[in-house]
Amino acid sequence: AYTAGGTAARIFTLGTPYAEADVRWIKFAQSADVMSLTCVNQDTRTEYAPQDLERSSDTSWALLAIAAAPTIAAPTGAAAAASGTGDAYYAYEITAVNPSDGTESVASNIAAVSNAVNVASTAGTIFLEWTVQPGVNEYNIYKAQAVISTGGTLPVRAGALYGFAGSAYGNQFSDSNIVPDFSQVPPLARNPFARGAVIGGTVGAQGSTYTAIAFTIVTTTGSGAVLEGVLSGGKLVAVIVRNGGQNYAATDTVTVSGDGSGAAISLTIGAQTGTYPGVVTYFQERRGYAYTLNNPDTYFFSQPGSFTNFDSRIPTIDSDAIVGSPWAVQVNGIQWMIPTTGGLLVFTGLQSWLLVGTGGFATNVGALTPASQVATPQPEIGCSPTLPPIKINYDVLFADANSSYYYDQPYQQYALSEPIDLTENSAHLFTGYTFREHAWCRQPFKIMWTVRRDGAMMSLTYHKAQQVAGWGRHDTQGLFRSCCNVQEPPVDALYLATQRFPPGKNAYMIERMDNRLWQTVEDVWAVDCGLALAQPEPDATLTVSSATGL
Repeated sequence: AYTAGGTAARIFTLGTPYAEADVRWIKFAQSADVMSLTCVNQDTRTEYAPQDLERSSDTSWALLAIAAAPTIAAPTGAAAAASGTGDAYYAYEITAVNPSDGTESVASNIAAVSNAVNVASTAGTIFLEWTVQPGVNEYNIYKAQAVISTGGTLPVRAGALYGFAGSAYGNQFSDSNIVPDFSQVPPLARNPFARGAVIGGTVGAQGSTYTAIAFTIVTTTGSGAVLEGVLSGGKLVAVIVRNGGQNYAATDTVTVSGDGSGAAISLTIGAQTGTYPGVVTYFQERRGYAYTLNNPDTYFFSQPGSFTNFDSRIPTIDSDAIVGSPWAVQVNGIQWMIPTTGGLLVFTGLQSWLLVGTGGFATNVGALTPASQVATPQPEIGCSPTLPPIKINYDVLFADANSSYYYDQPYQQYALSEPIDLTENSAHLFTGYTFREHAWCRQPFKIMWTVRRDGAMMSLTYHKAQQVAGWGRHDTQGLFRSCCNVQEPPVDALYLATQRFPPGKNAYMIERMDNRLWQTVEDVWAVDCGLALAQPEPDATLTVSSATGL
């Protein structure tokens, strides 16, 4: 028996920002050792920034708020020079390409050269250089349409598009009359979840005699915004928001500087709340978010393979981030997004939709892109906001919007069938009740367990190939509060949180359902709640010391 010495400690503890009342609204999706979490309590409208739970080892975990930005910074120090003089003005932007995931950064500073040789009509070259970024080998170069003017000093106007001119390995590039491709332009910074972003600037006074103009936002909280002024005849006529930044306040002001005078602008600041997503998934190499309080029927998909990059272009290309709300019906809120062979099955509070790219359902499932989003309406049965649908082969089992009844949504590559009411023959177990959690234990008995809010537990034995779908009720000396499944070969083990009431006590326990793979009668472990311990002493031999006596 233990007497003294030794130490005891938790293996690992990780703090989280979530309040207990909001835990049931946490939704998640996993990619390797990263679990993406979202949480928006639709009852209280409490919201949390999306998080990534990252695992480095069994005892090293980190919970980090995601930064919706490229994984690589823009190049700096871009400069241009011409091989000769002339009447042309050229301007370029450079982006960096991350070698680990292919992410392209936003554009560098503008590299411009005036009084340059017109390489379209005269032999000559424009030379570009920029600061080398450590670990980066590939850069993309974008070129604006050249401006030809007397003296070659009229600059490229603010807001001009920069078309793809080529790529470089290293920090140098030469242009001897490359025609830019304006169907591909540099990415623009986009953060769909930013609070207090600058979404516009209004010119209050145009001023005069400007040839160059710049803006400084006076703020104590905001960061990241990039503004560009549009000049005409020396006057400020418009403001372009290159990057909206975040955390700006409506009371923030702008200082205007330049070689003119008199210009003034005011800012339009985006929402300060309601921007965090409540749903997350992965689909076609993109991470997808959906359901913000401000836009409950809108989804946001990252660039392929770059899960925190939501940048896009004007005009867009197929690899840009995606924002969509393809259904013009009641606002019912996206509750879950489930990848299937037929496309992305999007559950709302009223019905489900099948989201695919061009080609669509019934022909082939095309890639989802900014210009290719097709949503096909499915039967009008809403989905529970807190009970995640369970995908079982070619079926999705889900609870209705009231979390009271269970349905089976069959799908194939070319057709979706009408949902089947799985509770129709056992309505007495469901009518008047709601459910809080469920778990699918495929092996060995193909059972879905679901915890009812009154503390009882139901089991659905589901084996579609044999047309088996039967419910059972399970009670215990106490109350079932939560459940989950964990793969522990040879079974999918069911773990339960229970509330029990020993004499004079109120105890919460974590319990595990026995495997129920018994070889002999003596192996049966079918108790309400029990603990099995190894025999603490070795076997003993007992002998009779007397034929009689006490």
